[in-house]
Amino acid sequence: RDVEKNLPFTTETLTTIASMSKSFTASAIGTLIDQNKISLGSQVKDFIPDFQLKDPPATHVRIRDLMTHRWGLASHDKTWILGSCPQDPDKFAGTFGTLDPDRPFRWDSQYSNLAWFLAGHTATKAAEEPYETLLQNNILTPLGMTSSTTNLQEALNRTNYAYATPYEVGKGGKPRRLPRDANSVLNVVCPAGCVISNTIDLAQYMIFHMNLGVSNLTGQQVVSKKTMQALHTPMQKFGSRAQLRPKYPTSRLYYMPDYAAGLWVGTFRGYRVIQHSGTGFGMSSMMIMLPDVGIAGVAQFTTCTSTTGRIRLLLQGIDMLLGFKPALNATTICPPKRTASEAEEEAEFEEEAKEHPHDTLVEQDVTPAVSTASLNGYLGTYSHPAYGELHVTSVSPTGNSLLYNIGKANGTLTPLMNQTDTFKMIVHEEIRTYPTWAETPVTFHRDADTNLVDAVRVPWEWRVPAIVFTNSRYNKTMTPQQCRSTFCSNIASRLQAAKASRRSRGPLSTSTDPLLCAYYTKLRNCYLDNLCGVPSDICETLMNCGVTHLGCWGA
Repeated sequence: RDVEKNLPFTTETLTTIASMSKSFTASAIGTLIDQNKISLGSQVKDFIPDFQLKDPPATHVRIRDLMTHRWGLASHDKTWILGSCPQDPDKFAGTFGTLDPDRPFRWDSQYSNLAWFLAGHTATKAAEEPYETLLQNNILTPLGMTSSTTNLQEALNRTNYAYATPYEVGKGGKPRRLPRDANSVLNVVCPAGCVISNTIDLAQYMIFHMNLGVSNLTGQQVVSKKTMQALHTPMQKFGSRAQLRPKYPTSRLYYMPDYAAGLWVGTFRGYRVIQHSGTGFGMSSMMIMLPDVGIAGVAQFTTCTSTTGRIRLLLQGIDMLLGFKPALNATTICPPKRTASEAEEEAEFEEEAKEHPHDTLVEQDVTPAVSTASLNGYLGTYSHPAYGELHVTSVSPTGNSLLYNIGKANGTLTPLMNQTDTFKMIVHEEIRTYPTWAETPVTFHRDADTNLVDAVRVPWEWRVPAIVFTNSRYNKTMTPQQCRSTFCSNIASRLQAAKASRRSRGPLSTSTDPLLCAYYTKLRNCYLDNLCGVPSDICETLMNCGVTHLGCWGA
């Protein structure tokens, strides 16, 4: 559990089990189904009346749709991975209407953490209690899972049942230690992945599933048999991409084509299998159950292993328990060469990528010569309701790029050659674990009238338009002169040109100088839009144009 201190990982060691948490949420919802507080057919709007999605039919999404990932919304995982989204569940769910779908409602399944967050959040409205309380009272306590929790800070502070240290594979294959609270970003989407547990507790949880809702500790029927059977029944096929199976030697024996309520359903050696994996930050896990023969296994890791590797490891133990010759040895543990079908699927993936050029940086990304003054025009805070605030804070010390931060991520924006207002977004190495993106091309947008930067487009999702962050002018302490030089210089220069061509020598008025009045008004609005006070001489001039002087500097 700690490489540097040489501390062993034991059956009591706690890890974040990430997406394995989804079946916990399903089980908690199962208790509410038995209490007639909710059903798989309940709509989110039954409990959150003002809930909206961009696709009108999807606004009437049901719990079953969310559990099977078929609500049509793109993944939008960076909303919570970055830690920049609203942290209040009600506010976060309220932003989903600003997120683009990438397929029609119920047309297909696309794995979605936000869907499971919303399912759990809706359940809290039905139960009239927070998710943590619902899960603790309805699942963890009845099953005797005394060391499990959803509170990462509590787990970090424990001396017994110590929380493991997360790692990722660093340079040269050496373990690279991550912050111990790396998985804190899962808090906001807790129903999708924040459960923390150990092998002892997870054994009780798997027995509960194989016993169809009966607690191994007390014999209590925590979830009715009928409801558990419904939760284990396949609700959706994911197709070939979701056939999570080892390539050797059990590719024909292990087949997982169906999805139930937070569990994959399939077969191994002819036996019925229910399973799910979890991949967090520097931690991963896997549980596999064969209910008909009473065999189950769980694996927890302090790094992000491949799902296939986890499956192989567990099936090795299951083979031994079933009396079969173990499949893995020194020659079979590593993946074999790609088959023809796998090569074909990869080629299809690459061809699909070509259809989304905004996701890929151009080859000629040599940084052009730029001035600090021109880069200053991009500075500001750009906001999106769900993704939070992207702060473009300053010009880098080298003078040829911009510095930015959003949530837990920060890095540089470097101009791209021959592409106006387009930059290469680079994440600093030390936090690359969080956002899990490659170098991304982002494009700033300019207002047609003022030529000022008013938004930035970031292509974080395939098959949907780029995420648009609008400029909210973050600096509230600028003087009017600083505001003009940073944001309003274009309008100011047009105003000066209009003044120079003015023919009348009399007082300014809307009747004699409509164009000049319009530019004065635009400049005033620019100051106010950027939270700067308006110079008094401009306010006095605007009074002649019939415009209120509210917002004057010092007023």
